[in-house]
Amino acid sequence: MMLTRLPTKTWLLAGTVLLLSTILYLAHSSVGFSFSPAIQSDTEASFTSPHHPQIPPQSVLENAALPNPSRGTDPCIPRAGSHFSKPSDTFAGLLEALDVMQSHYYVMWQGQWPTAIDWTAAVMGTHVSAALAAMSEAWQFHPHRTSYLDLAEESQEHENLINRYFTQITSFYFGENAFSLRTQAYDDMLWVVLGWLESVKFINLHSALPHPPHDKTPKDPARNLSAWYARQFVPQFAHRARLFYDLASKGWDTSLCGGGMVWNPYLAPYKNAITNQLFISASISMYLYFPGDHNSSPFSVRNPVRQLTNVPAARAHDPKYLENAVEAYQWLNTSGMTNWRGLYVDGFHITGWRGGQNGSMGTGKCDLRDEQVYTYNQGVILSGLRGLWEATGSVAYLDDGHRLIRNVVAATGWNTRGTRRRWQWSGLGRNGVMEEACDSTGTCSQNGHTFKGIFFHHLTLFCHSLPSIALSDGVFQTFSASDDLSKWHKKHCKEYGPWLRNNAQAACVTRNDEGEFGTWWGIPGCHGQANSPMSDEEGFELPPDEGTDYRNDVVPRDIIWRLPDDQIWQLQNVPNDDESTSKIESENSKQDLADARRPTTDLKQSADTPVVTGPAIEAVSQPVSYNEPAAKEAAAQDTTQDLSSSSRRDLTKRGVNDPCSPQPDGYGPKPATDSPEAFLAYQPFADAANAAGANPPQGYTTSFQNLQASVSANTYLGLYTLKTYDTIKCQQLCDAANLCTGFNLYFERDPTLAPAEACPKPDSFTNIKCTLWGSPIPKETATNKGQYRRDFQVVIAGSDGFTKNNPPSPQPGFSGPVEFGGAINAPGNYIGQKYFPGPYDAGQCAGACQANTAYDRRHPRSDGSYDACNFFNAYLLSKNNVPQGTYCGLYTKSWGKEYSTNYGQYRGSDYYSVSSSYGYTLAPLDAGHI
Repeated sequence: MMLTRLPTKTWLLAGTVLLLSTILYLAHSSVGFSFSPAIQSDTEASFTSPHHPQIPPQSVLENAALPNPSRGTDPCIPRAGSHFSKPSDTFAGLLEALDVMQSHYYVMWQGQWPTAIDWTAAVMGTHVSAALAAMSEAWQFHPHRTSYLDLAEESQEHENLINRYFTQITSFYFGENAFSLRTQAYDDMLWVVLGWLESVKFINLHSALPHPPHDKTPKDPARNLSAWYARQFVPQFAHRARLFYDLASKGWDTSLCGGGMVWNPYLAPYKNAITNQLFISASISMYLYFPGDHNSSPFSVRNPVRQLTNVPAARAHDPKYLENAVEAYQWLNTSGMTNWRGLYVDGFHITGWRGGQNGSMGTGKCDLRDEQVYTYNQGVILSGLRGLWEATGSVAYLDDGHRLIRNVVAATGWNTRGTRRRWQWSGLGRNGVMEEACDSTGTCSQNGHTFKGIFFHHLTLFCHSLPSIALSDGVFQTFSASDDLSKWHKKHCKEYGPWLRNNAQAACVTRNDEGEFGTWWGIPGCHGQANSPMSDEEGFELPPDEGTDYRNDVVPRDIIWRLPDDQIWQLQNVPNDDESTSKIESENSKQDLADARRPTTDLKQSADTPVVTGPAIEAVSQPVSYNEPAAKEAAAQDTTQDLSSSSRRDLTKRGVNDPCSPQPDGYGPKPATDSPEAFLAYQPFADAANAAGANPPQGYTTSFQNLQASVSANTYLGLYTLKTYDTIKCQQLCDAANLCTGFNLYFERDPTLAPAEACPKPDSFTNIKCTLWGSPIPKETATNKGQYRRDFQVVIAGSDGFTKNNPPSPQPGFSGPVEFGGAINAPGNYIGQKYFPGPYDAGQCAGACQANTAYDRRHPRSDGSYDACNFFNAYLLSKNNVPQGTYCGLYTKSWGKEYSTNYGQYRGSDYYSVSSSYGYTLAPLDAGHI
């Protein structure tokens, strides 16, 4: 296909690359990332997607094709003639980007970027404050200063530069359209919170520095008039952050989905990633950085006797902010809002929800997922996770953040850069460069132009050095990092250096002669090797349409997104204004849930919820970690967390994944010729598989035999490596594992060393692997034919699958199981459904049934009646005969086999089928009346 280069004069991208320049500056300095951008060898293999081929990478950082010769060999240095020309100084590139953004687009007398919309203006203000903080740190830790006199000589120039941009921040405080933002969506309000807290953080940082030649020590800003003048703005900035946080907090809702922030109060309820991530980041930032607020202006609220009063004072470090952040992340983390790449999709609708006087709660669940992926949905949560670690000391938050970053890097095509596949869409970019789905078509709105800058800003916050000193005032306390934890965090942030530099150079190449940046960083012919001109577009593909791109288009005018014309949706029972930060309690919803519920036959949406689909690429053993009691308890708590994944590794330990480290011995036979082709043609593998498949273990049926692919499905339980091709041993492992109903035995060609730059194609050996599955494993599940690890090709041969013939286990408190043909399709008494991706587990349905009864018993109708779950139908839902997870239908009365008539349905070309359908009846029955 032919590509045309898009215009490069897009104002918001100046702000985007401003943040990239900030990251690069931190990379060169003694703070923040503290890495050398030249490091690019030992860590790149860690970006491999666990279940997809890794094509041998090729460096794109040397021999860059640069369209602007005035910038020499580095596209990120200032252009010739710039005020900031220092050819090897990335800091100068930061200053130039900031200067272009402010001098070209900011109007001082208006206190605004006039072409910005309200929320993007808030983001630009955030970026300016963050850049000032980077400048302040850079000046403080300059490596070439040797004396106090050096500091004094440069202080005036530095202060003038800082003050120039800080005065623009103060004018923006008065120019910001605060009254309009009060009436907008909840995410718009939360950008305001983060922006002014970022300014407060910068003021505190810069105020702590000495200001020579007048002072040789920092001054106490509360007692000394020579303290930096900007501290007088802290109360105003804090007041605005507090007011907007209180307003936005009204978006937290437990009447639907068990929690989560609603995006927009003027549309049908939609719980999206960005609003929830912003609420987490804003909440933890309020806990850590909000200095308190005693300003009662400009709003009045009503107290419990409905009299107007002033806004009450808000104290610093209020624990409620920390509680909100912890609760919100727990909800987000278990909501099922990530796709198979580990990226956050956009959000959830509620099936069957309708507004108006005759409205319905529908399912009341987040069960209609929009698969659209945006870059900023992967970024904002990072600053929230960093803050949650600092406030709680839990390393799990940092672990989650690094995992997300690695998923992002892999989804930009980092592992296929420089290859013939470099222009294929990888989920969030191509050729190792981050890309918005709208970039290549030129259809991004101002929203989309801003997203990549937001990601890199929050990545910068996440990867800043961990503090070595904890803070405490008797009530408020933060945590410090041990030396080992600091090194671990820095090591992983250091690994992202080559990828960051790759993106920075791609962005810098798009600059025009005026220093303004283009929107599409990775456009073919403008970045990469010198042999990648515009004509070399082999394999270029546009991003697929995976969701609703309402951020760059319009919100659809349909019943999923919109309200009836005469009705504006409001959260039920919004608390009194003087309690604006409290959560909306589910017990406030007293409507008749039985009338609101409607059965759903849309099996597709449930089946598309992704979980772990097989062992990790480098795994030789992953014992079963699925916890059946914990899964049932989680179902009773109305969660949808991924319970099938194996436990986390200790990332602080070195082991078999280190570059070129020896791998555990393989015990299988090996062909004389060491090649993938010889491995696949090796007759002893086929002989062993055919013999085993012809004699399945007792109680099992052979599902397939002698294939050259292993199983990949949502129902993965664990992996064991055997010394012999032994179906009895693999069967015993399955029988010992709860919920195991199938196992896959196969030969796999694996590397003797962990492939890395120094050993990209080591010798091979043969592993005999036994994987366990929480569902039947028909032939259609055998789709994993191997993958690349650097130049080494992993392939599979002699793959046999076996399925257990036993029914599911009984459930305490219920009679059954009673075997059905299809799913129950009853004429009435339906009260809801639940879907759990992962192993087939009727215990999760039992937990959901009991939880539904407990909830309804707490919220009876006026006559004392409630809907008791007396019966559930548990079955395995499959897509094109590949198991997806457990589906539960809940009813107030039991139904017989004659009603099990729903065997599946087509959705487009995909067939969603029902199998392993069983019924369970509560014993004794619940009368459903208090």
